[in-house]
Amino acid sequence: MLSFFRVQPLLVIPSRPMRVGRLFLAGVQYYATIMDGGSDNFSDAGRKPVSVWYSLLIAAIVLALDYFTGPFIHFPITYILPVAFIAWHNGRIWGLLLAVILPSIRFYFTTLWTVPWGRAESLSNQAIQITVLVVFAIFVDRASRQTKALAEEVKVLRGILPICSFCKKLRTVTGEWHQMEKYISENSEAKFSHSFCPECEKQHYGSFIDKV
Repeated sequence: MLSFFRVQPLLVIPSRPMRVGRLFLAGVQYYATIMDGGSDNFSDAGRKPVSVWYSLLIAAIVLALDYFTGPFIHFPITYILPVAFIAWHNGRIWGLLLAVILPSIRFYFTTLWTVPWGRAESLSNQAIQITVLVVFAIFVDRASRQTKALAEEVKVLRGILPICSFCKKLRTVTGEWHQMEKYISENSEAKFSHSFCPECEKQHYGSFIDKV
């Protein structure tokens, strides 16, 4: 249940716990707080995929550099670049895919190079690289989901809002007048439930309450 009330010049709108914005209504400064219990289930809302080809191009450049620098320079550390890029912009599945493919291609390179270690050591290195990159891709994807979900959900009203001194309607930029509840609901994540304060209870229902 969401409440909307005024205490002195303070307006609190509990709905989603993220940010605090300021409102100026009829020359009075208010604070609007958007609050919520939060959830650990983040969707892909707000995620704008970048073409996978950009990530694959970065991966190809990294692999080419890795091949030409040879087996003794530990270039696979740069595999995190394409994995992070594709996981952030295109999601966990693509990140995990690249996290497996890149070390596998690195293992294939070891069959082309002359190296002083055996296939077992190469397979062990591949398994370690895949494990690290998979965990990294999962964390990057999670951070991306959280960041973009918050950017979608949090809306803060700012600036000076013209308000009627009598009916308390707000004027929009197009010159239309709307009820305060309607305007705030349409321009933020806040929703309203209506009740009445003790003063209005006495004013409108005083005689009925006295009889009861």
